[in-house]
Amino acid sequence: IATNSVRKGYFTYVLANIIAISGTVESVTIDVASGAVACSNAAGITAVLSFALTLWNGGSVKEAACAAIATGIKVMGKGVFIYALTMQLTRDKIINPFATKLLTSAGAVKSVAFVTNPVFAASEKLATSISTSAIANTSMGKAIGLNNVSGKGIICGTVTVAVVFGPALLGLLSGDLSGEEFIAAAGTGAMTLGGSAVGQVLIPIPIVGALVGGFIGGLLGEAVFGNSSSRKKKPEPIPYEMFYILKEEFIDVVMISNLSQEEFNLVVARTISSKGVVDILRKMKKHSDQEQQIRSYARAKVIQPEVIDVLTKRPLVLDSSMSEGLEQMLA
Repeated sequence: IATNSVRKGYFTYVLANIIAISGTVESVTIDVASGAVACSNAAGITAVLSFALTLWNGGSVKEAACAAIATGIKVMGKGVFIYALTMQLTRDKIINPFATKLLTSAGAVKSVAFVTNPVFAASEKLATSISTSAIANTSMGKAIGLNNVSGKGIICGTVTVAVVFGPALLGLLSGDLSGEEFIAAAGTGAMTLGGSAVGQVLIPIPIVGALVGGFIGGLLGEAVFGNSSSRKKKPEPIPYEMFYILKEEFIDVVMISNLSQEEFNLVVARTISSKGVVDILRKMKKHSDQEQQIRSYARAKVIQPEVIDVLTKRPLVLDSSMSEGLEQMLA
């Protein structure tokens, strides 16, 4: 019997129609609530990580609790905003503010007046043009997913980039942020995006990646080879091509390890700036003539062991520490 399997919903048919229209109070409320649920896990995890990192960087439990709450609220707020705005823009109907009377069908209330959402229509048109273009049907186009581009994906990606990286880019263009400050802000935004469950859209940022890699790579090269002459009066030949591989693997591992400045300096001193770096480079060159195998060796045998050793020396962060920090902050 249907009554044993079907349960009465919380929304009426009329309310469901209103929720499906952008711009109504009901649809915005639902989107904000759904966004809060979607981002709650990411905000919580980010808050815990922020608490731990503050402690590991020498902060007190009170400072760690303040940083955790501030970071959690920031991630939650930004994530909910991205989610709600994306959902509003991806609906095909938007409320007509000039005709807010209820529409009726055969004397029964059906929904509020609406018009076609121009943003949704434009994104669908653009998505169709991209997915049916000549380049989308090539092997390269299919590899990067151009043939499967959707209007909702375009809206989601645009909103996410604008919210996460827009303020930092405006600051750079207006002169309020330096290049290094822009990289730091963009990196923080990327981490926030990576920890959020909003959108499920991959956004490649090659310019930012090149800036970060080039900036760090330049510092590392100067640290290693800039002082090489001071180590030995007659330095032995160095396989420089191996250093570039070691540097790239170093950046890949360290960038995702969230090391403090002291930990970073320690890993540098043990790897790319160590007194035995020349021997390391020679072992890499002798290991194999295949670049991929050399990279695997550099990552697994040189960089990762030192990073893991440094991380294992961090003090444990217990539940009692966070409770103590929250109590001190609230007091």
